Amino acid sequence: MNTGPFNTAKYWNLAGRDLLGKKEYPGAIEAFNKAIAINPAHKFVWNNLGTAFGKCGRYEDAISAYQTSIEYYPDYVTSWCNLGKAHLQCNNYHEAIVCFDQVLESGNRSLLKAAMALREEAEQKIHLQGPVPPINSPPGLSYPQALDQISECLSQIDAMSDENWIIQNIPNGPQLIRGIAGSGKTLTLCQKAAYIHAQHPDCKIAVVFFSQSLYRYITRLVQKYCRLNGVRWSPEDQGTLEVLHSWGGQRKKGFYSELCNAHGLTPKKVNDLSPASPPEMFAMACRDMLKTVTIQPSYDVILLDEAQDFVVDDPSLLYENRQPVFWLCYMALRPFDPVRLELRRLIWAFDEYQTINSLKVPTAAEIFGNSEKFRNIMKGKGRSYIMDQCYRTPKEILMAAHALGMGLYFREGMLSGPTTKDTWEGLGYEVTGAFKFGNTIELSRNRHTSPNPISWTWNGPLMNVRLFSNREEEYARLAQSIRENIDHNGLSPDDILVVSLVKNNQSLIDLSSKLWEYGITNYISATAGLGKNNISTQYSDTFSLPNAVTVSGINRAKGNEGNMVYIVGLDAVGEKEGNIHERNRLFIAMTRSRAWIHLSGIGDYGLYHELRAVMEDLDATGKLKFVYKKPPQWCLDNLYDPESTVSYQSTLTAF
Repeated sequence: MNTGPFNTAKYWNLAGRDLLGKKEYPGAIEAFNKAIAINPAHKFVWNNLGTAFGKCGRYEDAISAYQTSIEYYPDYVTSWCNLGKAHLQCNNYHEAIVCFDQVLESGNRSLLKAAMALREEAEQKIHLQGPVPPINSPPGLSYPQALDQISECLSQIDAMSDENWIIQNIPNGPQLIRGIAGSGKTLTLCQKAAYIHAQHPDCKIAVVFFSQSLYRYITRLVQKYCRLNGVRWSPEDQGTLEVLHSWGGQRKKGFYSELCNAHGLTPKKVNDLSPASPPEMFAMACRDMLKTVTIQPSYDVILLDEAQDFVVDDPSLLYENRQPVFWLCYMALRPFDPVRLELRRLIWAFDEYQTINSLKVPTAAEIFGNSEKFRNIMKGKGRSYIMDQCYRTPKEILMAAHALGMGLYFREGMLSGPTTKDTWEGLGYEVTGAFKFGNTIELSRNRHTSPNPISWTWNGPLMNVRLFSNREEEYARLAQSIRENIDHNGLSPDDILVVSLVKNNQSLIDLSSKLWEYGITNYISATAGLGKNNISTQYSDTFSLPNAVTVSGINRAKGNEGNMVYIVGLDAVGEKEGNIHERNRLFIAMTRSRAWIHLSGIGDYGLYHELRAVMEDLDATGKLKFVYKKPPQWCLDNLYDPESTVSYQSTLTAF
């Protein structure tokens, strides 16, 4: 037998790898088998043989090869990861999770991200397993299969993040991350916080948000991304990376309350302040604190999620003409440059189209002041980043939400939104036509800016509208539809979110009662548990419960999502169809959906005719098509220039 350099296990393993690279898989399998015949204990050859089998679609053989590799080398995490992938291909989801857990426990940073994403994919597929009755499903994909595709698409966000400079760029000063609903701003902010924490563990970091219902979601994300960066973090032992509700609650620390305690102040409560909207009362508390004490810096980085929730319009709530929440955060930051003390790492994520309480988009001057040292604070690479891709909401639903939210089809002309091609492109749209009186405008989105696959693979409608003569009929039909979703469409109760646009808690109680009447397990967000009706701040960080339909008002739904979203009380917006705030509530509700929406209401309003026209255009051409009649009340043309010294308020046109 020839024992020269061309007949060794090493030689045949390298030859097999070369053939793999050339996609000559049968030849690669033959080469790896020759290597095994010479030295079956060669460290890499069994793993490589499994890869070759997998490329040929021989997944059972691949599993056997990877298992043999692990028998020889139990700590070889690459084989564990590949074995998990092969089990996924064979629908062995529980076995796949065991393999990916081995990778996660190993701490191998090069494989952590892939293993985490694949493990989540396996968990999702376990969730979707079971009988999938075809009743009421359009030809083609079933409901669970569609959700499976969406889950795989969303998992790619993490994979792409490795190349996303915005996460790994630690700014030398303030930074703005802006984008449309569902573009991944919260994920990016949490990834960025975790990355900075891993790189600089001694830095004190705060992730701050307004809606308490987001607490569990954000802590899960931070914990996940810390793990992917090779560091351990838990909500119970946060250390130098803190996840803080803006105000704080009975059971959770808050950014404001912690600062008050550090400065010897008693934190103000809602009852201590003049009645106003929640953002306005929080602004009052921050303004009063700034007036009372000199803030001592205690953080190195502060990241504000959904920063539009911290903006107020009323000039009396400002602190020295600055937005008080932003300025309090800025003052709580330590300068990192001994020469330019004004440079501090305040990072905020902003979506100007998801504002419920304010019509202001603050400029740099309104946040930091208009003095000379702040004049150019937002200039330079990395100061502002636009996210134009919407991963969450399907293309048709997002476009309809923008059309209704901005009143593009409103009989008197659009109510809000951009009127320049560049700004629309910043939202991920393609534009035909100029915004001049009497011109027809066409807006469309492509697969790059709207990658949610359900838009391209689902054969049925993603949006349904039903109108009723009274609320009892509306709620009864909703319960019947959800019963069908669970019994016949293969959806789980926790796939479903019901959002009421009616502005009272009684609506939520009535909805919940009707669902229980139909045997549907449901949970009213922020209550003590299933079957409870008492909404309380004590449970404000609990948005949903496992295996239960979630019933929520719009304020608590903001920032959360559902696969199937039912929006009731459309008439509450129809009654005030010229009100931008009301339309924004509808926009937010619609963009909670990852797949389907059902809209319903009572009565007959002009908004319903707009909705029908929008749906007809989208169904016929996939585009929005409207006539530009006059400048909108809320013009958003300067919003992608963070250096602009023109306030949004100065762009309002009175009608």
